Amino acid sequence: MRFDILGRSVSEVLLSVEGDDLESAVVAALARSERLQGASLAGLQLAQLTVGPGVCLRDSDLSGADLAAADLTGADLADAELSGACLSRACLAGADLSGATLTGADLSSADLTGADLSGVDLTGANLSRARLYGCRMTGAELIGANLTRADLREAELTRADLRGATLSGANLCDGRLHGAILTGADLSHVRLNDATLSQARLCGADLTEAHLKRCNMTGASLIGSCLSSARLTEADLTGADLRGCNLSDAHLDRAILEGARLSGTDLSGADLKRARLSITEMDGSDLSSARLSQADLSEANLNHADLSRADLRGAVLTGADLSDANFAGANLSGARLDPGERDEREIPQENKGSI
Repeated sequence: MRFDILGRSVSEVLLSVEGDDLESAVVAALARSERLQGASLAGLQLAQLTVGPGVCLRDSDLSGADLAAADLTGADLADAELSGACLSRACLAGADLSGATLTGADLSSADLTGADLSGVDLTGANLSRARLYGCRMTGAELIGANLTRADLREAELTRADLRGATLSGANLCDGRLHGAILTGADLSHVRLNDATLSQARLCGADLTEAHLKRCNMTGASLIGSCLSSARLTEADLTGADLRGCNLSDAHLDRAILEGARLSGTDLSGADLKRARLSITEMDGSDLSSARLSQADLSEANLNHADLSRADLRGAVLTGADLSDANFAGANLSGARLDPGERDEREIPQENKGSI
């Protein structure tokens, strides 16, 4: 019995099999590290398969195949068709999946440590609890993908498209997401400490209680996103667009927000101690009960901002636009309003707190 399983491969070879079915033939071929480039293996049941070292399945069709718990360590699956395939608990450490199509695939709890997933299409795929430590996902499409509690530490996600993806509880510490698209993504409780999100697009994203300590978010767009109770200690948000964001009770102590756009932002109860907020646009923002002691607000636009009950002890407000700002109940002890001296004339008498 003869099966052509090499399809359109240039190095086309026929496997001769005596009395065995196609699945058995494929298993045997892969165990011997046969080259199955371009093979048509759609829908095969290959669960718990173990392949030989460096097996080549480049450009093969494995759509709908069952590869649950398979050992595909170091396999060449570049440009392979794996739409709807089951790779749950599979080991793909060090595998080359660049350019592969995995739309709707199940990769839950799979091990993809150090794998190359650049340019891969994982739209709607299930990667919950997957191990993606140090993997390369440059330009990958992950629209609507499920990455709940996935391990993405030190992963390369530059320019990846994660629109509407679920990353709740995922670990992206030290990850590189420059220019990534995360519009409408669920990033609640995510860990992004020391990660790079410069120029990333996070409009409408949910970052509730996210950990973003020392995160580089320079030039990022976060319009209308939720960062309530997020931890952004020492984060760099220079030039970021945070208009209309919810940053209530967020931790922004020693954060850099110079030149950021914060108009209409909710910063009520936020911790902004020693934050750098010079030249920021904060008109109409809610800073009620915010902690701004020793913060630098020089030349900031605080027009119509609500600073009632805010702690501004030792804050620098030189050159700031404080017109129509509400300072009722605020503590301005030691605050600097003009270079070299305090000038209480900047604050309307009816809006003054304790000075």
